[in-house]
Amino acid sequence: MSKKVFKSLSASLKEAREILRGETKDFRQFTEPRPAKSKKVMALAICAVSDDEDLVPGKLYSVYILPSGNITVKDENGETVICDASDFILVEFKPAVERRIRKLVDTAVA
Repeated sequence: MSKKVFKSLSASLKEAREILRGETKDFRQFTEPRPAKSKKVMALAICAVSDDEDLVPGKLYSVYILPSGNITVKDENGETVICDASDFILVEFKPAVERRIRKLVDTAVA
């Protein structure tokens, strides 16, 4: 280690000890901005492929699309699982049809 780096590190440690003892204030403040909370979006999707043996390929599920792009879905045991979006095919219906389907799908899982 070079003398310059060692001297800088020693000074930092000395400053840290002084801050911990309350002898000096910390003049540096590190903050990380929080990302805006994105809401998950509810959708209907058909399971195309499944690594989870408790999801049925070809079945219509009520899913949530997460901000990350992944999908959460309740499996056949009623447990919520996170799946890759490529495992599902999103489908859209007219609002009245979607409400009726969603009632059927939600009551079947509950």
